[in-house]
Amino acid sequence: LDSTQRTGNYTNMCRKASGPISSEVATPEPDAMKQTLSHENDRTPSMLARYSCASVLMGFLAVWCKVAFVPESEQPGVGVELHTWHTPAMLTVGYLVSLPLLRTFTEKVLAPRYDLKALLTEAMVLYNVAQVILNG
Repeated sequence: LDSTQRTGNYTNMCRKASGPISSEVATPEPDAMKQTLSHENDRTPSMLARYSCASVLMGFLAVWCKVAFVPESEQPGVGVELHTWHTPAMLTVGYLVSLPLLRTFTEKVLAPRYDLKALLTEAMVLYNVAQVILNG
C-alpha cells in the first residue's frame, strides 16, 4: 500500500467512527443534570449526623481529660504505681485491633453513603480547637 491509500483508510475509518464534525457544543440533557445534582445531594450528611460525630469526639475528650488531669489531692505519692503493665498493653492491643475494623467500616459503610469531609468538619474544628488549647 502506498501512503495515500493508508491515509485514506485511516481518514475514512475516523469519519465512520466519529460521525460528522460540527462546531456545536453538546449540552447535557436537563434530566441528566438533575440526576447528577440529586446524586451529589444524597451524599451530603445531615446536621444531626455531623453534630453526632462532634459529640462522640467530645465524649472521648471528656473521658481523656477525666483520666489525664487528676487533682493534686488525689494524685498518688512518689513510688506508687498507677497501674501495671497490663493496662497500656491492653490499650495498645485494643487500638491496633480497632484500626482495621474502623477502616473496613469506613470503606464499606460511611464512604459510599456520605461525603466524609462534610461529615467530619465540625469534629475536625473541635479537635483543632482542643489541640490549640492544650498546647497553649
